[in-house]
Amino acid sequence: LGPGRTVAPSGPAVCGDCPAGRYFTAVGAPSCTPCPAGSFVAAVWASVCVPCPKGSYSTAVGAANSTTCTFCPAGKYSTVKGSQKCTPCLAGSSWSAVVGSSTSPCLPCPAGTYAVVSQEDELGTCTACPEFSSSLASSDDAADCECNPGYVDSENASSIENACVANET
Repeated sequence: LGPGRTVAPSGPAVCGDCPAGRYFTAVGAPSCTPCPAGSFVAAVWASVCVPCPKGSYSTAVGAANSTTCTFCPAGKYSTVKGSQKCTPCLAGSSWSAVVGSSTSPCLPCPAGTYAVVSQEDELGTCTACPEFSSSLASSDDAADCECNPGYVDSENASSIENACVANET
């Protein structure tokens, strides 16, 4: 009985192959074990599953190929191989394709931007403050965007997007 082979569950001792997505845990094991989430194995006769690379994750159990490993989206990261989920950035910070990668921790949002927690408790990317306003670095709410000098809050503003207007007094 060799690596990645299992004993057939009934009848005489006959070796069988572990199918893709499954591996053997010990020589002569009575059955094959599915690869855990965060890993895959494409080959038959496997004795170990391959972890998803850093910067990706997989929730699939028994994955038979690497396409189940998904890269972390903007606003999330993974620093270890075999991740089952990506870690969200803290409020006021975000992953950025320009300055970071899905394998590095999140970076603070620069001045003039903010990042907030959404209704799904997921974090997005740094969002620019509305026109004529700015914020400090690491801002975590649109309300942190304050009107620039020479501009004031509009009394008729229906949303933060058009909250600052020229001060005409």
